[in-house]
Amino acid sequence: MGSLLHSKTWNPIMDKIMRLHSVCSTIENGFVHLPDRAEWLETYLMKSQLSPKGKHDDQTDSTSQALDWAKTKVFWTLGGDL
Repeated sequence: MGSLLHSKTWNPIMDKIMRLHSVCSTIENGFVHLPDRAEWLETYLMKSQLSPKGKHDDQTDSTSQALDWAKTKVFWTLGGDL
């Protein structure tokens, strides 16, 4: 039997630019790992550099939301409330 994947809605409370700014220090301080090689890596990095002025900023926005969610989960878990 396959594993079940549970999802939850994540409702961001800031606009795209503020969401990205809120996780810049996480990225700049080396807490985000990207693989050295991946078929999607060049496109991902190019689109990230164009954000937020690029036409397609969905990857950057989803990355900032995922990092925001992860920071929330880490602090929640460290608090001992499992």
